[in-house]
Amino acid sequence: RCADVTGVQTCALPIWVNTNIYALFKSTDYTKDNLNGSGVSYYEISKDGKIWNRIDGNGHLMTKEGDYNYFVRSVDKAGNVSPANSYNVKIDKKVPTCSLKVVSGTLGKNGWYTSDVRVDFETTDGTGSNIIMSSVSNQTVTGTMTVTGTVTDSAGNIGSCSIYVKVDKDKPSCSFAGESSNWTSQNRTLTATCNDGTSGCSSSTVSKQWTYSSGTTKTAYLSYGIEDNAGNSATCEKTVNVYVDKEGPTIPTGGAIGNVSGSNRTGYIQTGGSG
Repeated sequence: RCADVTGVQTCALPIWVNTNIYALFKSTDYTKDNLNGSGVSYYEISKDGKIWNRIDGNGHLMTKEGDYNYFVRSVDKAGNVSPANSYNVKIDKKVPTCSLKVVSGTLGKNGWYTSDVRVDFETTDGTGSNIIMSSVSNQTVTGTMTVTGTVTDSAGNIGSCSIYVKVDKDKPSCSFAGESSNWTSQNRTLTATCNDGTSGCSSSTVSKQWTYSSGTTKTAYLSYGIEDNAGNSATCEKTVNVYVDKEGPTIPTGGAIGNVSGSNRTGYIQTGGSG
């Protein structure tokens, strides 16, 4: 429908569209006594209502994007010019854009977060018809995932954006290998290994070794700090069985003499050692 505004009929399309618009014009030519006139000869269009351009046929293709008006009038075969109609056009063919960011959470190391994080839009751009709807697939993130945002503008164009989020809230753990409760005179090496199934262990604390190659050691308390790639840290500690004896038995200066009979003496000497 058209509204009469300051002598110009104004016709508005109700909504934004995301395609070209082909407008068909229809005009009738009557005299004031409702008698048939000479008939419509051609149509003219104008961007400002001042400069007019004749068009072929009774339609015109609008491809220009934006929110704007154009004017149309008809001319009959007798040269009479009709009042102008103003039409409002709203075309937006551009896909809206957006970007996401982490709006809350504790940032650790290497891009990892050590707490739950919340994701929301950082920017949106509707390019003309404005954003009317937006959504984020997972606003609260635990673990590792790609979060996707979707935006829709008034013309029905849909755009999307995404962000990859990494969350590791757990401290690393460790395990020990190489301990034994069997005595040995050989070297014994014990190894502690860092374990982390999410961000992985930091290269500087993947493992540590202790080698016992001298003296006598039955048990030992082992401890070292470990850290994962997210920055979570823990202490790896344990009392382990070593059972290494690198020292030979010794002969004391005096021993116990036994089994004395007559003038002959026989006996044994008690020696010292680990077993």
